Amino acid sequence: MAAVTATEQRTIEYAQERLEEWAAWIRNLRGVRLGYSPHASFVAERTGGEDAPMDDSANGRAEEVEQVMCKLSELRPTLHQALVQWYLLQKPAVVGAQVCRCAERVFRDRVRMGEMFVAGRLLG
Repeated sequence: MAAVTATEQRTIEYAQERLEEWAAWIRNLRGVRLGYSPHASFVAERTGGEDAPMDDSANGRAEEVEQVMCKLSELRPTLHQALVQWYLLQKPAVVGAQVCRCAERVFRDRVRMGEMFVAGRLLG
């Protein structure tokens, strides 16, 4: 496998940071995903509390990743599934591979390709 350049590494780290932020945002919604804007008052009330939603800029950033993830699910469902297992559900690679019905190495490759897709869409 070819060595990763410093620029490529920063790009992947950016995608990982954004995916982690997105996953925290999704988990914070606690099943309120009704198709309403998270800024709607009744949604904000239902998601308030100790783990209250992030500020508006973080919500916007997470929503941007959500749009990319929706597109990924249309174009490459296997990559989407791997990212959901890894970031959202926080499954170890061995468990994610079982759920995705692939080898652990293939699962890790799917996560990496999914990260590159997200980075490409966000930075593209």
